[in-house]
Amino acid sequence: MSEQDLDAFPPAAHTVRAGGEDLSITPFQVGDVPAVLRAVRAIEPMFAAKDAPVEWMAIMAEHGDDLIDMVAIGTRKPVEWVRRLAMDDFLQLAAVVYRVNLDFFVQRLGPSLLRTIAALNGPSPSAASSKPDTRART
Repeated sequence: MSEQDLDAFPPAAHTVRAGGEDLSITPFQVGDVPAVLRAVRAIEPMFAAKDAPVEWMAIMAEHGDDLIDMVAIGTRKPVEWVRRLAMDDFLQLAAVVYRVNLDFFVQRLGPSLLRTIAALNGPSPSAASSKPDTRART
């Protein structure tokens, strides 16, 4: 079995305790995607590079409702349940939901979205067509 074959298997669930409950955090499912995209539209640029730390409090300050929505979707809990969490539980869940779904954000969704955007915008000028004509004119 190749590494590519192994990538087809979803990662195991990550269990975390928050709000007095043990929660099993799994990757987003197809049915989650529309709501996830709406929730992360504003905050996605604030996610740091894959290896850099995420500034959760800055995201919370600027886009708290969107972050709460993302955590609710990722935990499969109602938004009101997430809103009642202690801040440390909330930040822990936000980090776990993000980490469990990092491949979704970076490797799977990113390239797919770029292709879709490119298709909607039409063909981009090729490098050859954008170079100035440097041939001598007679």
